Amino acid sequence: MTEDTNVTTTDYSRESLFDREVGRLTARHPGFTEAVDNILIPGFDQKLDQVLGDLDQERAVDREMLDEFTKLPDAEAPGVDVKALTDADKTFDDHEVVSVARDCCLVLQKARVYEEPQLGEAELSPDLESNLREAIERDISSHHHHLLPGLEIDDARVVKGVLVDGKEVVTVRLWLRGERLVRDDSTGAVVEGTRDEVSWQEDWTLARDPRETDTAGEDQKLTLSGQWFVAHRGWVVTKIEPAAGSPDGQPSLLS
Repeated sequence: MTEDTNVTTTDYSRESLFDREVGRLTARHPGFTEAVDNILIPGFDQKLDQVLGDLDQERAVDREMLDEFTKLPDAEAPGVDVKALTDADKTFDDHEVVSVARDCCLVLQKARVYEEPQLGEAELSPDLESNLREAIERDISSHHHHLLPGLEIDDARVVKGVLVDGKEVVTVRLWLRGERLVRDDSTGAVVEGTRDEVSWQEDWTLARDPRETDTAGEDQKLTLSGQWFVAHRGWVVTKIEPAAGSPDGQPSLLS
């Protein structure tokens, strides 16, 4: 095996004399290129400044738009103050509890539609879990199916936040929209409610003890299983009731 002695080298002989001289000239006189550009393109400097200025303005607009997209809406309804909670617990996150309330609503909807009361065990207080089981048992025994087709949560805001014996108690109002109806299992006929889309509001009260912070195991298990969309961080629903002034007399998922 012989060593390859054909080493590739740059052949500067092909570079024109003009190119080499221009290179030396621009190195000695940095403004020379701009002067030539202005001769070839009248007003080159002004046009370049205009282009660079337009790019800077576009970047500023893009940054402003990105900031607007990433800005979170207010978690509290107008006039509601949760300072007592943030002062007592530096880990309290108002947006977090709003997300948990939304998630609990969707989990309970799934539990009712698929008649799986065990889905409420991790989200509800013992009393509400019992109410959910009773409601699903009524559906099963009557051969009826309680449905909320197309359920949408249009908004969710904290309307109250207090400390009770060291526990955080927060009420989140949900603005709901969809069809509220009950179908007969055998015929599929609507026996209660209407196919018309309606809107209503419910107040979901959640509580947790910030002194009991070891919830990582449950959060991981239930988010990885798909039962939860977000970690609940110890929040449990203790009450669901129609919002003040709502025409509906019973919570939609427990009636």
